Amino acid sequence: MDKINIFVNSTCYDLAQVRTDLKYFIEDLGHNPILSEEHDFPIDPNKENIENCINAVREKADIFILIIGSIMTASSNKIDNYGEYLSWTTMKFEQLSHIIDALNTVFNKMFPYYYTKLDITSDLDGLYYAAKTYGKLYASLLEWSIDALSLVVKNEYIQSRNVLAKLADEAILQTEEFPIKCLKQMENIE
Repeated sequence: MDKINIFVNSTCYDLAQVRTDLKYFIEDLGHNPILSEEHDFPIDPNKENIENCINAVREKADIFILIIGSIMTASSNKIDNYGEYLSWTTMKFEQLSHIIDALNTVFNKMFPYYYTKLDITSDLDGLYYAAKTYGKLYASLLEWSIDALSLVVKNEYIQSRNVLAKLADEAILQTEEFPIKCLKQMENIE
């Protein structure tokens, strides 16, 4: 039997682990997973991410899998009871974990892969895609931090909310410093 090309579609950051598990499952079955965060994903840097995904489905996919997650947000920017607050903090912590996991993939897998082969045009396209992904993740991280700090809670929850909001500080700092670190590494290559 020929290998089947299976496109996995979902939001990337909140469902990172599900996507990874599906990738390995599809490979274990002997088929080809197509995921947009992988280094071999076909990219046209002149197109938006959604256009690249649509083209990949049209040109490469035999099967299309859509995963719908359960991302939820507070219906208002104010929480009055402990149950809602506990649910909100759990959701925010999970969101932050997914953003950080996705950033780690960009930092530790995508960028290093493209650095080693900068003389190949398609790898430059991939580096551009990785940079766009990095920018979107950085924006998500900042939005997460602002959202966490702006939630209005009862006085008894303020300290807890602030501690949660500070969890992103180190990731934000590392994300801000990453381009400078990359530039220094590239200067050392030359």
